[in-house]
Amino acid sequence: MFGVRRSRKAILLLLLAACRDALSPFPNDARPLVPTPIQYATWWRMTEACARRSGDFNAIRWYNVLGDVIRVDGEDYI
Repeated sequence: MFGVRRSRKAILLLLLAACRDALSPFPNDARPLVPTPIQYATWWRMTEACARRSGDFNAIRWYNVLGDVIRVDGEDYI
């Protein structure tokens, strides 16, 4: 269960990064995350295909945020 929750949050952060300014502040409890290369690279390729955009997977900085809700600039994301 914890792995699924963590995976969902990672995907959410990836999608947020794709849709928002890359310099937007993350919540105070955001901690750097070293991704599992195969799993995250697969999600990256899927997101590229869906967005019809491409980018450098190795240039992404990954973060983990604790809790069920992520608040960014006053907006809540689950």
